[in-house]
Amino acid sequence: MAYRAAPLANGYSFTELLMGRKIRTPVPVISSKLNPGCADMDNLKRTEQKYREKLRQNHDQKHRARDMPCLQPGDHVWVKDTGERGTVVSTAGTPRSYIIETPGSTLQRNRYHLSPTPVAPGEPANLFEPAPESTVPRNTAQLHGFWEAEMEGMDGILEGEGVGFLGCSVLWWSEAR
Repeated sequence: MAYRAAPLANGYSFTELLMGRKIRTPVPVISSKLNPGCADMDNLKRTEQKYREKLRQNHDQKHRARDMPCLQPGDHVWVKDTGERGTVVSTAGTPRSYIIETPGSTLQRNRYHLSPTPVAPGEPANLFEPAPESTVPRNTAQLHGFWEAEMEGMDGILEGEGVGFLGCSVLWWSEAR
């Protein structure tokens, strides 16, 4: 009884909205408060809208929800679930859905499963360009020779210790171990 008589966030209880009056509970109440009366529906709708909007904003903020930009016909996209590139043909009848033309078929996908790409489906993607010749060392033996010359004087600084090379890494070891 007390649960059904407790007011909601909008100020009215479940039973008050259903029956049009407050119900009798073990808590003493003035009898004039139990008389039938209609709830102010306009005020109730405004209060409910404000409450639901606040809930929506809190949920979206907590889950980092954001609107994704719309795609236009002719945009190139990556279809995440099939792992292939395609072109947007048109929007579908449902919200945020698009018709996608891929090399193998025509698909309908939600915007969430589409990533815009700057490359057309038929073009090869050249993501890694070769490094210019000036940045590539011509003779790696010279590099190793430099390290060996630098470390030559350190060999035997402490008794039982030495220096070794593994690629470009310098290794120290101790004979005491």
